Amino acid sequence: MAMDDSHSSLFNLGILDTLTQDELHEILDSYDAFCNATQSLLGGVGDLSYGAQFVSHVHTLFMELTLTEQDAAHWVYRGEGAANIVVSYTGSSPSYIGKVMRIRKSPRKASALPGVRNTIALSPHEHLIWKEVHELISSSDKEIAGQLYVDHVMKPLLGSKYVDAGSHILVTKEFLMTVEKNVDSQRPASRVDVSQVDKQCDFSLLMSDHSIFPQGIETLALLLTISLFFI
Repeated sequence: MAMDDSHSSLFNLGILDTLTQDELHEILDSYDAFCNATQSLLGGVGDLSYGAQFVSHVHTLFMELTLTEQDAAHWVYRGEGAANIVVSYTGSSPSYIGKVMRIRKSPRKASALPGVRNTIALSPHEHLIWKEVHELISSSDKEIAGQLYVDHVMKPLLGSKYVDAGSHILVTKEFLMTVEKNVDSQRPASRVDVSQVDKQCDFSLLMSDHSIFPQGIETLALLLTISLFFI
């Protein structure tokens, strides 16, 4: 899958903290195999027989950190706003239990050029205001810039206890197509008529499900829920 320069500041490696020991060992084993194949390829004195192994290990590493078509069955419709569909996780992976995912939508109108990203992430005035936040001003995608703003501006101001910036995760086109097929029957007809899952966007925003209240704790998640759908 094609990756653009915006991905250099796209992903929050903190998501690795949610992986189980088995999942971490699997990724480390793949990384070791990748390193061995790389070393053999570079030191092979012209021997390209390791090239196929190299490509295979790169693909394996990528897919282990990407949601694919097989994962789609575990994500169910929660709701949507004007710009995003929100699905929640129902599977058993510790990495995603208690999580929701915000999936970008695109218009169905042919004239609207669905799937084309907004490359104007910040206005010239916003560039001046946030010039010291390098991660933010270097973003080429408006949605990525929004997540980085929460992570690098709002979280330091209010504290991580009160701000959930979420983290972006890679998704395949097949994952998005299957999710769309699974949730369309649950979406309001008025929404289905005008919008669809943006299957050209290869990432989604993963966040904690703030509608789940810890036992014995009373809180109000209305603002968080509204921002989840509409930002």
